[in-house]
Amino acid sequence: MRTPQQHKRKTGWICCLLALFVMGCSTEANVAEYTSRSSQQVQSSETSKPQVELVIDGGTYVPNVKDRVQIDWYEKLTLREALLSTGKIKMNEDGAGIASVVDVGLDSKTKWSVMLNDKEITARQSYDSVISLNDKITVYAKKLDVGTSGSTEPSVTLTIDGGAELNEVSNSYLIPWKQSDTLAGVFAEFDLVKLSEDKQRIVQFGKHELDEKYKVNLKVNGEQVQNKDVLNMTINANDHIILELKPKTSS
Repeated sequence: MRTPQQHKRKTGWICCLLALFVMGCSTEANVAEYTSRSSQQVQSSETSKPQVELVIDGGTYVPNVKDRVQIDWYEKLTLREALLSTGKIKMNEDGAGIASVVDVGLDSKTKWSVMLNDKEITARQSYDSVISLNDKITVYAKKLDVGTSGSTEPSVTLTIDGGAELNEVSNSYLIPWKQSDTLAGVFAEFDLVKLSEDKQRIVQFGKHELDEKYKVNLKVNGEQVQNKDVLNMTINANDHIILELKPKTSS
């Protein structure tokens, strides 16, 4: 039979154990809450990092080139640094303009232009302008005027579809057009398409030499072209030429 003193001592031990258990649970809850709060603060800090938006628009000239890029902003960030930081834009060697966007260069009658807050950048030193947080940057394809008449040089659109095998060469381009121009003449103006010496067939597509595994489907204004003398057919201004590279096993 326990004495009142023994019973009191046992009750005290139980109370101490309960207190330690409650303290442990409270500590774990506080640690979990602190960890969660710290994680939220880090995420909030990352998402709240100031950024400016750059819009890339190839327009009707290079319709496949369209993008919106978020650029991390910091004090004294220049327009040139902002453009190069995207990894999509290459400047000319003299730094006075853009050489290519996502590796797409334009012909001598078309160029990549830059708009900063609805004002076109025309001088080299303007690319050293410091960007403000609320500035709007747009890179777009622009057709150049010919002479002083304000008219533009006639052109044709060439779309190259490399499919899954040569997806890296898939794009659309604007090619200068001359009266009585032929398909062979159009391709001669364009580096990605190489013709045979007799100008009768396509022997290279981008950096890839064509062999018996591939065939080239050719369309002009949506119509499949099948005649043997295809490369000598006449092309008109504003025509749309499509080259599709496909394995010969596909339908």
